[in-house]
Amino acid sequence: MATTLDVASKAVATACAHCSNLVTIASFNPLSIKPDNLFLLSLSKIGVSETGTFLESLTETFPPFAQNLQEMTLTTDTQLGLVVNFIESLLDQA
Repeated sequence: MATTLDVASKAVATACAHCSNLVTIASFNPLSIKPDNLFLLSLSKIGVSETGTFLESLTETFPPFAQNLQEMTLTTDTQLGLVVNFIESLLDQA
């Protein structure tokens, strides 16, 4: 069974791949992504200049958390691992 960390990581990776051609997902089980250090990077480092498309993709993945995601303080310089942690905490509370 997938952990909340697995679910959050896959969601963030998918949102990144959706809005950046610099991110690819080779496999979901186990999660295999390029760049390997994606969660240490920021949106700007993967070529994303606006947070809108990224947030929209996350909101589509987690409709019950749409309000929480929209309230998240997110800039293009936010480390993606912090977004994973935020989503994981929402899932843990659900």
